[in-house]
Amino acid sequence: MSMSAEGPLQEAGAALRQAVEVLRHRPSHDVAAKMLVAEFHELRSLMSSATLLMRSFGVSDFAEVMHAQAEGDRANRLAEAEAGLKAASTIWASVDSAHIP
Repeated sequence: MSMSAEGPLQEAGAALRQAVEVLRHRPSHDVAAKMLVAEFHELRSLMSSATLLMRSFGVSDFAEVMHAQAEGDRANRLAEAEAGLKAASTIWASVDSAHIP
């Protein structure tokens, strides 16, 4: 996995572990704290799954695919804009020539 993605995931995981430990030491009758612990565990599981998916797919491959898709979208939009401009200039030229005496 890319170091740029792995670092923040590691930091987030450490923060979650610390938050879970703080909440675990709350009184047992504190239902809100127990629910938060469960939510943190679920979030940590999701982050682990995301990490595994990114490693298996390859973050760099994902970035390349997204970049290629964005470049393709830009090229398509540019081609559409050029076609629109050509159509507009053709219409304008025909209107302009029709009004010339």
